[in-house]
Amino acid sequence: MKPTSALATGLVAMEIQEPTSLPVRFQPGWHNVWEASLYKKACRKTLTDGWMFRRFGGDVPLAPRKTELRDSIDAFTDTCERALQTRAAQKRLRQRGAKNAMIFFDSWGETSLFEDIDNWRDSMFVDILPKKILWDFKIQAFSGKLRGERTGFLLALDMAQDCLHSGVADNVVICGQHRHFPVMSLSETERWPRRKPSPQRGTNALFAVERNLCMLVTKCEETLPSLSVGPRQILPTAHRAAAERLSEYWRDAGGEHIFSCAPPAPALLDINRRAAAAFAHHVPLYHQYGDSGSLNPALGIYHWFTAEAARTPALISSLHPDQRLWLVNCLPAAALHQDTIDLREKNTSL
Repeated sequence: MKPTSALATGLVAMEIQEPTSLPVRFQPGWHNVWEASLYKKACRKTLTDGWMFRRFGGDVPLAPRKTELRDSIDAFTDTCERALQTRAAQKRLRQRGAKNAMIFFDSWGETSLFEDIDNWRDSMFVDILPKKILWDFKIQAFSGKLRGERTGFLLALDMAQDCLHSGVADNVVICGQHRHFPVMSLSETERWPRRKPSPQRGTNALFAVERNLCMLVTKCEETLPSLSVGPRQILPTAHRAAAERLSEYWRDAGGEHIFSCAPPAPALLDINRRAAAAFAHHVPLYHQYGDSGSLNPALGIYHWFTAEAARTPALISSLHPDQRLWLVNCLPAAALHQDTIDLREKNTSL
């Protein structure tokens, strides 16, 4: 029997949004010894000379340390509406007898401690579930929240596969957000690997960008592009061996486009760079879009879904500090892909 985690799911709709405000350089409060120490250690570990934060509600004097939560909530609601109000999504969610589920994820767990929350509804939205989304889109079969740090989105996608192929749900809404609380983001670097030998610190800044996600997945059909989360792999601890093994995994997966992501630790980014040397179509997601925690692999899926989903297969590679590797196979809709192949062959013959 094939495990449910190896079965594909159909991608119906997807939306990602980020703040429109400009990035703001983080200035540590030197009166706070702990924060200042974290900042210095994080800069040494990432080989940067500072951190640029782009946060929802960041247009305030104390940004990026303090932001306006209401802007984040409104942006998240808008993201969900943009994804779930599409004709394709509404057709699935409103189908008679459909069992609609929702999986909500975030990176830090109970984050109301870090927000200036003045009412219980906002506190429930942040720490438990976005009840308004549940109500507006008739989510009645199953709902739950995952906390997974940088694996939050991937765990949610894996769990959605299980829900769909075990009969728990017919459609699953996956939604979540990554909030870049500076102290949490800085302290996270303590468990990142250090590159050896360590070069001098660079003059570049690390870009941390908050983002919201909402997507609808269902059982795989020929008319839908599909996603499949594969089993986790463990790479060798040696730097060169890890890059060689990663390149082998990418080659065996057979994706025409590779979207790689990792925490912005030089050692991990360098493994991805070395592995990509033999591939013509490789997109390093951090260098293109900045760091968004658990939403880094989702950026690759979104880029593929909006640009290449009807034409070419792709592979999302997510590397984590303890050398764990997640791979997500992205395949175009079978019917549309066959039409593209037929048209390409026809043009060649002409």
